[in-house]
Amino acid sequence: MAAYQSRHPTRSSQLQAAIETQTLIQIAYPSGTSNYSVRELEPLALYHHSNTGWMLVAWCRLREAHPEFRLDRTQELKSSGEGFVLRFFRLERYFLEK
Repeated sequence: MAAYQSRHPTRSSQLQAAIETQTLIQIAYPSGTSNYSVRELEPLALYHHSNTGWMLVAWCRLREAHPEFRLDRTQELKSSGEGFVLRFFRLERYFLEK
């Protein structure tokens, strides 16, 4: 995560802390148009994809699903301070079922 951290050190640190402490986050993320929608997320994992860069896997309370979010498109990352109960989640299984 070094390359991403060098461009966005605060954001990547916030995400890692939110994953470790199971804290809800809010992000502004592009919706299908040029507008951004605010999403409330339960952050679960970060991974690097060779084509898209760093990705966040999270439970999205708006969509009630596990979408992936490109970190380079994420805007206005905020921690809500509210905890969440971790649902059973394994990144390996997520990739197999995708």
